[in-house]
Amino acid sequence: MHNPGEMNSERHYFALIGDIIDSRHEQDRYDVQKKLQSILSSVNAEHAAHIAADFLITLGDEFQGLMFAEKGADPIFVADRIIDEMFPVRIRIAIGFGGMATQIRREAAIGADGEAFYRARHGMNLLRKAENRGRAYSRILLDAGGAECSECERNVRRKELETGVNTVLLLLSALRRERTKRQNEAAAMYVRNAVTNAAQTQTELAKRLGITQSTFNISLSVSNAREYAEGLIAAEALLSELKTDGEHAENGDKECADKTVLT
Repeated sequence: MHNPGEMNSERHYFALIGDIIDSRHEQDRYDVQKKLQSILSSVNAEHAAHIAADFLITLGDEFQGLMFAEKGADPIFVADRIIDEMFPVRIRIAIGFGGMATQIRREAAIGADGEAFYRARHGMNLLRKAENRGRAYSRILLDAGGAECSECERNVRRKELETGVNTVLLLLSALRRERTKRQNEAAAMYVRNAVTNAAQTQTELAKRLGITQSTFNISLSVSNAREYAEGLIAAEALLSELKTDGEHAENGDKECADKTVLT
């Protein structure tokens, strides 16, 4: 059971920081922000049991939230949902894994600080640097605080997990980027049905969109929705090891304190 306003430096969390890419060029910026806030409110309600600090818009077009690193918490699914529901507006989201150094208020993550947020901010910087080398697309990136060369086996393993997750997420970004709005609607509905085990039939999903099953299937094929769902589930599954670390951090290797320097 989670206690409101807790501060536990031993417990680990997933901090999510995101923002709208080129938001100044959005003609209907107010409506975009209003839509984003509505999506974040839905996320807070549906994932309430695993949220340490609610998702909300902070400065301008930036938003953030904090989730417990525990079984049942699905930060990648949450990030992907935000991106899908904001489409075609492009969103970048970084997920940072680590502890917290300040007290956590459930109603807002504003003012909260610690390794999880340091790493999420570092991840955002990496995404922006990558965008400078080409057109910016919606992307998700994980910074787990691992190290390729470390005396701590756990840190090395975290780096391996981080690399694996980010490789999958980069490929998923490539699958998503050429979708039309209609294709994305069909793909997003299919993916959400798959990751939540909702078990709705394709006929039912097509009906919700007001299209035929044949048209729905064509959209799934063109958008690579089935492959996308499998990749997303695989990426979230890779995080299961970090979630175990997060739940039992206080019993972990004390000598394995994170010493990674963010650059």
